[in-house]
Amino acid sequence: MTSTILVPVDGSDKDARALAVAADLAQLADASLLLVRVRNPRTDSAPHEPESAMLDAMRASAEVPGMEVPRGLTCEVLDGDDVPNALLGLAERVNAIALVMATRAPQAIGRAMHGSVADRVVRTGSRPVVLVPPRADYMVGRDVH
Repeated sequence: MTSTILVPVDGSDKDARALAVAADLAQLADASLLLVRVRNPRTDSAPHEPESAMLDAMRASAEVPGMEVPRGLTCEVLDGDDVPNALLGLAERVNAIALVMATRAPQAIGRAMHGSVADRVVRTGSRPVVLVPPRADYMVGRDVH
């Protein structure tokens, strides 16, 4: 059975931070990566974007020179109104060994005002979660071994 690391993405520039860390963890754990984007029709800025376009964008964002994933990389798009629950449900279904998420709001006040998918995943999930903060941009393209 192949180990899987789940990497939630949203199409923003923060995805590269999570991908860099997740790829290195996949190397250490001899795991595959599963990139997932949850389309939330109530909050997604592009709710009518075709799934194929989202999958193509995810694959393109994962084409980083020098990034190797020992067991491969797959992409999936989910539809759901509750993004944290959709992510946690998928993590259970694929038996993910961990989730790697980049965060936007570095301070508690920002998370309290805007809500945080990462906070809910950490608080309510049963799997390890690696959070990659905004100031970790220097990690892109570097080894975390």
